[in-house]
Amino acid sequence: MSCFVRNLLLAMGIPLVLPSITASAQNVESASWPQFGRNAQRSGDNPDARLEFPLARIMAIRFPAPIYASPAVVDGLVYVQDARGHVACVDATANRALWITSLGGINNTSSPAVADGKVFVGSTAGYLAVLDAKSGAILHKIPAAGGVTAAPAVANNAVYFGTFAGKLHKIDFAGRSLWTYDGGRISITEFAVRDKDILFFAGSDNTLLHHLEDLGDRINVVSKRAAPGQCCPVGGPAFAGENFAFQSFDSEFGRFFLMPLAMGKAKQPKAKEPIVGDVHDGRNTPAVRGNRIYRGDKCFSADNLKLLWRVQTQVLYDGSSHASPALAKNVQVVGSERGEVHFISLDGEEAIRRPVWTFKSLGADRPNGAVSSSAAVVDGRVFFGGEDGILYGLGKGPEAAVALLAIKEERKQPARLAGSEWATPGGDMGYSFVSTDKEIKPPFAIAWKTRIWSTFKGPMIVADGRVYCGCRQGPLIALDASTGEILWKVHHPGVESRPAPTFAEGKIFLMRTKNGQGDSPFVVGTSGGPPGEGIWCHDAASGELLWHQSMPIRYHFNPDGLVIDAGKVFGLQLDKSGEAQIVAFATDTGKELWRTALADLKERINAKKSADVRALPKGMRLPPRFSAVLSAGMLCASLSDWGTVALDPKDGKLIWSNPDLAISNRSRIASRHGTLLVCAPEGDCALDAKSGELLWKNPPKNIYAHALSDLFLESKGTKDLHSSGRCWQPILANGVWYSHFPASSNNRMQATVGGKVVWSFDFLSNACPTPSPAYGRLYYSPAGEGVVYCFAPMKK
Repeated sequence: MSCFVRNLLLAMGIPLVLPSITASAQNVESASWPQFGRNAQRSGDNPDARLEFPLARIMAIRFPAPIYASPAVVDGLVYVQDARGHVACVDATANRALWITSLGGINNTSSPAVADGKVFVGSTAGYLAVLDAKSGAILHKIPAAGGVTAAPAVANNAVYFGTFAGKLHKIDFAGRSLWTYDGGRISITEFAVRDKDILFFAGSDNTLLHHLEDLGDRINVVSKRAAPGQCCPVGGPAFAGENFAFQSFDSEFGRFFLMPLAMGKAKQPKAKEPIVGDVHDGRNTPAVRGNRIYRGDKCFSADNLKLLWRVQTQVLYDGSSHASPALAKNVQVVGSERGEVHFISLDGEEAIRRPVWTFKSLGADRPNGAVSSSAAVVDGRVFFGGEDGILYGLGKGPEAAVALLAIKEERKQPARLAGSEWATPGGDMGYSFVSTDKEIKPPFAIAWKTRIWSTFKGPMIVADGRVYCGCRQGPLIALDASTGEILWKVHHPGVESRPAPTFAEGKIFLMRTKNGQGDSPFVVGTSGGPPGEGIWCHDAASGELLWHQSMPIRYHFNPDGLVIDAGKVFGLQLDKSGEAQIVAFATDTGKELWRTALADLKERINAKKSADVRALPKGMRLPPRFSAVLSAGMLCASLSDWGTVALDPKDGKLIWSNPDLAISNRSRIASRHGTLLVCAPEGDCALDAKSGELLWKNPPKNIYAHALSDLFLESKGTKDLHSSGRCWQPILANGVWYSHFPASSNNRMQATVGGKVVWSFDFLSNACPTPSPAYGRLYYSPAGEGVVYCFAPMKK
C-alpha cells in the first residue's frame, strides 16, 4: 500500500490495519492499565507491578506528532493518541502497530480508555470517538462542544467524559447518552469517579468544584464549592480517602491542595490551605496509595498534607515536570521537562531521595523533548509517550530499534498573516503599547483556545505567523497564530520569567532570572536547583537554542523585555565595584560587542538594603532592574532608583545622562514619535529622546506605565489616561482600550471606548498579562489557567 493511499484512508477516518505479525499479544499476561490513572478514581497505582533495574528500551514507535496523552495497556496491547489525533494499537512484544486511526484535531491530550472491546478517546476536533479495539474502526463519534481534552473514565459499566466547554457526559458502552451535566463555560482539568461520587472542576468566571452523585440515569448535585483563594485548579482531582487532592495555579505560582470530600461529613484536614512554601508549577494529577499522596516531586500524608519526603531538587524541581506520576509496587515513575523518566524508591525513610534509575528519551534537552505523558506500569514494564513523538516501552529484553508508523505527515511552518504584529511586551521597540492594527474591533468571539503548560505573567508575543508564550516557570512555547497548534516547546531549567520574550531577526530573546518565591529551587539555598539565569536566544522557527549569555539579572516585571537593534541585544550588569554598565551582545552569537560604564549614575538608596543576599559570579552584586527602549535612534534606559541615560546603539557612546530621574521598582519607560516618557515616583516626565531635554512633567498619579496615544502626547500627558496595575498594562488598538477596568476586576478583560465598556470576557484566574493585538485578532492568556485564547472580531 502506498504512503498516499495510507494517508488518504486515515484522512477519511478509515483505520489502517497493518499486516499480521508473528509475535502474539495474547501470550502476554493480562494485567492491565486500561485508562488514565489506571482507574476512574485516578489513583495512578499498580501495587502488583514490580520493576527491576536496569530496564531496556524494548519498544519504540515514532508517531507523526508529539505525544502528550498517556497510554492504556490491555492484554499486552498499548493504545495511545498523539497530538494530531493519530490513535494506534501497538503490540508491545513485537514493537509494531496493529492498526492506526486518525481522529484529527490538534494538541490532543485525551488519553484512551479501553473497555468492552472498545477504545474511548477524546479529540479536539469536537467529539469523543468510540473505536473497535481489534480493528480500530470508528464505531461512533459523539459530538462534544469545545472538544475533549481530558481522559474519559470507565466506571459503573459506563463511560464518562468531560469537554473543554465545561460539560460532563455519561454514555453506555454502545455510545448512547445517559445524562449530561453543564458545569459552566470551561473545564481545564481531568475529573475523577469513585462509585457514585464524581469530582469535576468547571466554571465561567471562576472555578467551581462540582461534587456530583451518579444516580444511574440522572445526576444529583451534592455541592458546588468555589476553589479557595485565588486558586485555579489545573491538575487532578484524585480521591484520597475522605479527602481529595489537586494542583492549582494562581496569579503568582502553583499550589497543592487537600480538601475534604464533603463539608461536615469528613474530618477537616489540617492543611486545607496550601502547603507553606510549596510553589510547584505543574499541571499533573497526583497518585494515591493508602494514606499517601504522590505528586512526582514530593510525597505527602493524605490526612494533613504533611511532607513525608521529596525528590532531590537538582532532579525534580518546581516547574520541571508536568507528567502525572504512576506507582509500581516499589517505585514512583514520573517524566520531566528535560526528557527524562525518573524511578523513585517508595521504600525507606529518606527525607531527600534520588532516583534509583533514570531513562533519558531520545529527544531529551531539545525542543519537543519533554516527557509529559503519564506512564502506564504493567507486568514489570513501563509505557509512556514523549514529546519527541516516540511511544516508549521499557522492560527486560533486547533493545528495540525505533520503528515508524506506516504514515508520514509533513508539518509546514505557518505563513505570516496579514496585519500588524506584537513583537515585544510593549508591541514595538519603543514599548508604546499602541497598536497600528485597524482590523481589531470588538465585540469578539473565541477563534481558538488551547491548553498548554505553566503560569503566565507577561503577554503573548505574536510575529512571523506564530504566538510565542514565555511561561512563568520555564517553558517557552510557539503556537500557530491561525490555529493554536503547538509548534514547539522548550524548557529552561532553574529559571523563571515574568516578562515576555522579544521577537527580532527571526529569533526569540528571553530575559530570565532566578525565582524568588519562597522555598523554590531557583533560589540558592535549601532547594538548590540548576543554574539558568541570563539572556537566552532561540531560533524562532524551530525553538533550537542558539546561545545563552549567563549573567545575573534582577527580578523584572510583566511589561518589561529586551531591546534589539541592528544585530545587537542589550543588557545591564554591575562590575565588582558596583558601577552600572550597559552591554551589547551580538544577536547571532551572543558575543559581547561593547560595554559602556554609566559613571554618572549611582544607587540612590542604601546599598545594603538593595543588595542581593545570594552569591553571584566573580563577587558581583545583583544589578538594578532596568527598562529600555529605542527612541529617535537612541538606546534609552532607566535604572530603578539610579537614573536614566541615552546611548548610541551602534557603539555605546553615551549621549546624555539624567541621574535625577529614574523609574521605580514597578514603573517603566516608553517612547513614541521621539518622545521618551519616564514613569517616575516624582511624576510622569517626558523628555526629548535625542537631547534629554525635559518637555513636560505631571504630578504623580500612581500609574506604572502609559500607552502613548497621540492624544496623550499632544495633551502633554493630561488626556487619554488609563491606569495600569502592578502587573498588567492597558493597550490601545484602533481607538479602543483593552485592559482590566476597574483595577479590581483582575479576572475580567474589557474593551472600552470613552470610558464605556463595549466588550468583556471573564477568566477563571487572575488576568495579569497585557493583551496582544495582532493580525486583526486579540491574543491573551490569564495568569493561572494555562489556556491561550485567540479572540477574533465577530462577523456581522
